[in-house]
Amino acid sequence: MGVDVSVVIPTVTGREQYLARCIASYEANTTGTVEILTYKDLPGVAYGWQRGAEASRGRFIHMTNDDCEAMPGWDTAPTAMAAGGIQPAPRLFNADGRPWRHYGDHGTPMRISSCPFLAREWWQHVTPLPPGMHYYTDDWITMRLGAARIGTQLCHGYDLIHTWAQEHRGAGWTEPERMRVDREYMVLASNIIVRGEEALQSRA
Repeated sequence: MGVDVSVVIPTVTGREQYLARCIASYEANTTGTVEILTYKDLPGVAYGWQRGAEASRGRFIHMTNDDCEAMPGWDTAPTAMAAGGIQPAPRLFNADGRPWRHYGDHGTPMRISSCPFLAREWWQHVTPLPPGMHYYTDDWITMRLGAARIGTQLCHGYDLIHTWAQEHRGAGWTEPERMRVDREYMVLASNIIVRGEEALQSRA
């Protein structure tokens, strides 16, 4: 029997309780068949998501965090949206059930998907993830999908609880430092790709 969704979870020492709840939520609340892949103590989310995507067997690849928990039936709506050629963006909720923000209608265009959900055939447009990237890895994936004309839309039903674990935030940096460094890294890496593509096109 094939796997419907591969769930990729980078984690770090000190977050064992968060990870246990995360895994249990996906095991209990996934409608289709699921495989769960965890990667521990890597220097940045991108390393874990990269390894997980390469090892995964699912028709769809869901990249999440160890302090996220899946709500019942979380996979049904994003599977349908991704099958239709659109990357779904989740609705995120605090542990008390309050939404992070006021979310728009289902299908509203979104700047990023904070927990990427990819059809397997899209991975070729995304890989490789910038080695060591952390907070901006979701931005990177959404940007690369957009370059391949795969849009991102809000997906009601793709609902996750984010508990904001404080242990080891920033992957070796303070959180503000890491945000700044990753933002600069993303701009540099994307500029290198664009300049390279422009050079190749000029020689065609």
